[in-house]
Amino acid sequence: MKLTKKTLLTLFLLTSSAVTGFSQHTISGLVSDKNTKEPLTSANVVLIENGKLIKGVATDLNGTYELQNLKNTQYIVRCSYSGYVSDSVMVDFSVLKDKSLTYNFALVSTAENLEAVKVTATVKQFEQDADKLIMNVDETAAATSTNAFDLLKKVPGVSIDNDENLKLNGQGGVLFQFDGRDMKLPWEALKAMLKG
Repeated sequence: MKLTKKTLLTLFLLTSSAVTGFSQHTISGLVSDKNTKEPLTSANVVLIENGKLIKGVATDLNGTYELQNLKNTQYIVRCSYSGYVSDSVMVDFSVLKDKSLTYNFALVSTAENLEAVKVTATVKQFEQDADKLIMNVDETAAATSTNAFDLLKKVPGVSIDNDENLKLNGQGGVLFQFDGRDMKLPWEALKAMLKG
């Protein structure tokens, strides 16, 4: 292959632009808690160029990081860790004389800003066993009822007529249990107990 002056000039320009654009810069440092000075393991350190994520690393057991093979351009280095306020710094290698830069992040914990957490659990309103249907009463229904008899009026499938006779799904002869034991009382005595 014969190299002309034009081909050599083109190769020289391509080589020189590649060298100036990719100068093997490095950013490294330590990520720690600002108050305790303890290193933060597995903190995320990412490199952003023109709004795009270029690369990222996680800190090692000593809280150190290193980003290598960086171009001769401007970057934003952002550091984040769960439970801490993220921090970032702008680095412009086109104006820096050194090829390597050390930058340490001291992150501020957000633990002081956390509010109390209220954990609530929900219980199924109805539970079906092999031989019985269990209704769990929620606070709203219990608060609007004066006694257990009034609460029974709000149970789906239960109907109580004007003479206070109880039917479940249209059938009488309902068996009541208390703490898993059958209540073998006459209806009038059971009704008085439920109203009490």
